[in-house]
Amino acid sequence: MKNGLNIAFTIDDDYVRHFTIALTSLLENNPNNIQRVFVVHSIKDNKLLQKNLDFFKDKYSQNVEQIYIDDKQLISLPVKSYISTASYYRLMLSDLLPSNIDKVLYLDCDIIVNGDLSKLLDLHFSQQIETSDEYISNNNLSDIDYYLYAVDQEYHMESFSRLDKAKFTGEKYFNAGVLYINLKKWRANNVTEKLLENATKYKTILESQDQDVLNITFENFWGELSYTYNAWKHDKNAIEKNGLSVNEIKIIHYIGPIKPWHIQCKHPYKKVYRKYFNKTPYKFQYVNFTILNILKSIIPYKLKTVITKNIK
Repeated sequence: MKNGLNIAFTIDDDYVRHFTIALTSLLENNPNNIQRVFVVHSIKDNKLLQKNLDFFKDKYSQNVEQIYIDDKQLISLPVKSYISTASYYRLMLSDLLPSNIDKVLYLDCDIIVNGDLSKLLDLHFSQQIETSDEYISNNNLSDIDYYLYAVDQEYHMESFSRLDKAKFTGEKYFNAGVLYINLKKWRANNVTEKLLENATKYKTILESQDQDVLNITFENFWGELSYTYNAWKHDKNAIEKNGLSVNEIKIIHYIGPIKPWHIQCKHPYKKVYRKYFNKTPYKFQYVNFTILNILKSIIPYKLKTVITKNIK
């Protein structure tokens, strides 16, 4: 599609399946809205990934372009049980993606696209705000266009105190699971270098890893998307307080350590995830309820290898 959305995912070995399900949901609901799809990864033996990419080409006529990254420069950055080094790859998208791609929609793999995303194509990155030259200078930002669009995480201001060391003065804090990125502006301002610099400089205070880095770097210079584009709340009642039904939500984001592919997940929209799971090649794989597989579903991925080796 000539004027469609460009899409980017970042993955490692542990997220090939989840990427496949997320992209399936995107293509099911946006058959005419997608131009190019990129997957950035560090997988050396990518036979499984290639098999899944063949699935997208055969079923949806969608070519997915692979971009391999050597992530040695990122392995010293902090991670969590459910956030791997691959999460930091998004900080480098302006350098990794083709130079003729000016805008990209970045998506986490723990999402389900539940609706039409075509209205994102109407967004403009220019903003009308009053700001001071001193503020811009202090933050190494050359102008006042948005660097990205995202959904507010609705943190209370007192929660930002942990970012005092980074002199964070942002009025809001966005969730980085869905980002509509102004790649042209990122390149013009050498943002990749700034993001990696901040990731290293503030790594001791990064509780939300690269999400913190993005918020520190782009404070007050991002546009706010409707909550429907990143429905991150766990509680169904909290979601419905926004006056939304599940059918009105464009993107469901299963944030936190417990995901819809975990046995103990009680997310109100777990069934929506299952709907798209059943449209992938994985629907033919029966769940093997061995002790090992149950433990692997419950225990964070960093411990999976240790457990597997010990049991075998």
